[in-house]
Amino acid sequence: MAQNAIKESGDASGTTDAVNPHARMHKFVYRITLVCLIAQVIEGSLIVPYVLIYFGFPQLSLTEVCDEVYKIAYVDEERECVFPYPLGGEPEPWISPPSPLGPHTPPAPGWALPGFRGVIGMRAEREARKASGASNGSASAGALVEQTAGVQGDGK
Repeated sequence: MAQNAIKESGDASGTTDAVNPHARMHKFVYRITLVCLIAQVIEGSLIVPYVLIYFGFPQLSLTEVCDEVYKIAYVDEERECVFPYPLGGEPEPWISPPSPLGPHTPPAPGWALPGFRGVIGMRAEREARKASGASNGSASAGALVEQTAGVQGDGK
């Protein structure tokens, strides 16, 4: 008789072979999760080529694009990408000289963003200034700060 009671209610641990009442919900959540993960993979694989083309990849190499983005973000015309990246070394933003204002923090948004393929023109202007010899470190950085401030002032 005890054996029959165990067979009817399940095994000795108390579990039953009954159908999961939440199976439809689990299947729905599983499918939604798969769709979201696949969408993220597709988005991630398409965003890098788009950003590179936006910043002028066919005319500029990957290192030149990286250099120009650093120069815009850190308002420092002397900053360059380390290529190839030193494995096991410190991340590139921490290579910058110490700031008199305290520890280095990542750049805050507020710089002038270049338009579509605008990095190509900015690089050509910088190379023209260097070729003419009219550029020194502080004057070129000051000009970039003035340009950034002018763009910010127009947006308000």
